[in-house]
Amino acid sequence: YQRRVHGGVGAMQAFFSKHKCNRICHHLNLRPVDPSALPDAIPHSEKEEGSEEAVREEWVWIDDEGHAVPFHPEMQLALQEALDKGLGRVLVRVGDVTSHVINLRRMQMLGVHDCTVKSIVKQSVAAAAEPPPNYLLQLLLDDGVWHTYDHAFQLQITDALRSGKPGVTLVMKDQNYKIRFEELTQTNVSTGRSRRVRFVTANQ
Repeated sequence: YQRRVHGGVGAMQAFFSKHKCNRICHHLNLRPVDPSALPDAIPHSEKEEGSEEAVREEWVWIDDEGHAVPFHPEMQLALQEALDKGLGRVLVRVGDVTSHVINLRRMQMLGVHDCTVKSIVKQSVAAAAEPPPNYLLQLLLDDGVWHTYDHAFQLQITDALRSGKPGVTLVMKDQNYKIRFEELTQTNVSTGRSRRVRFVTANQ
């Protein structure tokens, strides 16, 4: 993991030197980390072959299963611009409504309406990165059961994700449904009603 995090061990030390445990840490039973206990560097012999290949940096948020989910390109630019200007936070808006607040000092994304807290990370990835893991999207129904979208819809969702789009519109029973990946919502375009969605790995 430390090879992929932007800034390597130094960035990890800086993060843990300022990090204060929150309800997510307690829920996951995570132990406090002493930054001084982290190694100073990765021994040269442990570096992977071909590590000199071109890399790019991207912002990601961590979902409930611990997977890194990239922000869409426009948000990537907004986060980098805010960081360069020394701004402490970025607002994520859906229309005129603020859906999330991203705290760049705590490296967290707060859901304004559901009070969820997600960690964010800036990481380096190989320019010719492998395709993302085989994710499936699920919809939360009124009875509390998570429904997996049909295969044809999963293909549309995967194509949108790999293209860096912020969402995708699906047509089901003559109704248009807009899915937003960052907000993890499905909204009926006609009625405005929204439901929660989530990503899971194919073997879950």
